[in-house]
Amino acid sequence: MNIIHRYGGIINTYIIKTAEQVTMKSKSVLIVFAILTAAGWYWFSDNKTTVSTREIITETVDHGDITRTVATSGSVRALVTAEVGSQLSGQIAELYADFNTPVKKDQLIALIDPQIFEKLCPTINC
Repeated sequence: MNIIHRYGGIINTYIIKTAEQVTMKSKSVLIVFAILTAAGWYWFSDNKTTVSTREIITETVDHGDITRTVATSGSVRALVTAEVGSQLSGQIAELYADFNTPVKKDQLIALIDPQIFEKLCPTINC
């Protein structure tokens, strides 16, 4: 719809669009955008790759040690801990196990100096 307005010898033309024309243009723009998006997705997708264009990397079998390095920071804690105590105390004469030494059940870990107990034995009637 055109409206012609005359003002001081100048003719201005105003174009007024109806709601139907605006809606039709929006639909057209949306359809064109959807078509272009679908075409771009198809063009840049990896569906066109065929088996002959894929690169396969092969290596010969080798024997050796497997090593792995981990760089980290923080504190190290044991997964399992055990409280060890004794009913006697005294000077250790011999030590058979140290920190983190694996031990078995009934294994002698340390020998307490028996001199103190041998001196006390006559008094307490051992």
